[in-house]
Amino acid sequence: MKNLTYYRPPHFDDWMGRATDKQEYLYQMIHPIQIEHLDDLPYGSYFGLLGYACDEGVRRNQGRVGASNGPYEIRRALGKMSGKPALHGRLLDLGNVVCENDQLDLAQAAVAEVVTELKKRNIFPVLVGGGHDIVWGHYLGLRTALPENAKLGIINIDAHFDLRPPIPAGNSGTAFHQIALHEESFGQSMNYLCLGINPASNVQTLFNYAEAFGVQYLLLEQMNQPEFVEEIIQQFSSSLDAIYVTIDLDSLYSAFAPGVSAPASIGLDPMQIINILKTAINSQKLISMDIAELNPTFDIDGRTAKLAAQFIYLLLENLND
Repeated sequence: MKNLTYYRPPHFDDWMGRATDKQEYLYQMIHPIQIEHLDDLPYGSYFGLLGYACDEGVRRNQGRVGASNGPYEIRRALGKMSGKPALHGRLLDLGNVVCENDQLDLAQAAVAEVVTELKKRNIFPVLVGGGHDIVWGHYLGLRTALPENAKLGIINIDAHFDLRPPIPAGNSGTAFHQIALHEESFGQSMNYLCLGINPASNVQTLFNYAEAFGVQYLLLEQMNQPEFVEEIIQQFSSSLDAIYVTIDLDSLYSAFAPGVSAPASIGLDPMQIINILKTAINSQKLISMDIAELNPTFDIDGRTAKLAAQFIYLLLENLND
């Protein structure tokens, strides 16, 4: 990584769990490693957990700030979960990218650089935020790592399109507009499937952008048909070379996920998201994932952090089989 200004190394103290003589929990299996030491890893396949400790995109988008502490709480929740012996040493904690002096673009560029480095080394990126502006940096890193003509698709589990134009600058609601323009710059169209759109939370202008950019989406009311949702994901993935899944936790009912930047009075339930993840994994095209918008300031009993950790656990268990 060329620029370490916005990078902070991992701390083993972020991981804790029940004391035991055997290595039964994920906190006992985690391997903290700094980005600059990745070449020291033995050959093999790994999961690389990177935090995005950034509130600037949420602040610009008039959301509730506090998501910069999300990565720490997700680590704490994840560490207390059980883990298979096969995961020992394969789950890497890479530390955090931070945003300082409101320099959102530079923080996103740092995320992109880390993601590219991970993909070059056969490390599956698992990013945790932080605001949903994590998507722009994550996408740029994947796009750089993939062949230029590769068809990359993004499945966004979200109540919002996040298609606002980045005027005067990017924020947590602009990533997919930025991606669409970037894809167009080298003659491709954005491959974007958004699941869980709440019409009450998206003005008509955003639906117009969705139509203009060829966005595929399912409304919240359509998500209660699991076989239909699975079919849509399979159809979306079939013509693509790779897919990346991003989960905005504000897509969930606030009863399940109170600790988010923009709580939802109605939304998805956890099993709906789990079924989406399993379908994406079964496609054998999933190359990366992130979870955004955990805001511990407003969480209740760590409920939202535990839910985010459960989604990551599902990924680790299923991709490890």
